[in-house]
Amino acid sequence: MLFSSLFAISGLAVTLGSAAAVHPLPRQDAGGFEITYTYASRPSPRPGSSQYCTVEFNVTDPITQTKTRCEGQHGPCVGNSEDPPKPEKLLDADHPAACADPGFTFYLDSYADVTSYSYAIAHVAADGSTRFGVTDLINKENYAAYWHYSCGGSGFCNTYVGSTVISAPFVSQ
Repeated sequence: MLFSSLFAISGLAVTLGSAAAVHPLPRQDAGGFEITYTYASRPSPRPGSSQYCTVEFNVTDPITQTKTRCEGQHGPCVGNSEDPPKPEKLLDADHPAACADPGFTFYLDSYADVTSYSYAIAHVAADGSTRFGVTDLINKENYAAYWHYSCGGSGFCNTYVGSTVISAPFVSQ
């Protein structure tokens, strides 16, 4: 009797397993770009230093599994009385930056300082599909457990967020 019960249970398991293989669950598309690391810096205002702020991040399009690194400069965000002012570099919707994979571009959707900013990211995939996503503010309030900030005596300041995923949910343009 015990053998018959075990045989029946194993037959049921095989039947259920086969049914799952024949009728897979519907595909669940990912909901946004995934940023695994971001860094922002503001240079020292000392003479001879760059006058531009920088941002950089690693991003993945979870639908295509395409990964790339993005970086850009904007400003000038610091200056001093000894160096001539540098030309303006914009990093906004009208002046996006290309990423290492040229199918990706990005700009700063908002920027208060290295301590509070957000990204807008676009990806034109190899199949021609286009996705656009925007992060929430990247700041200490939203990422306290992963937030790193330092500011030196020279005035050089930077932040980075790592060891977590920052989402840029897909939105319609």
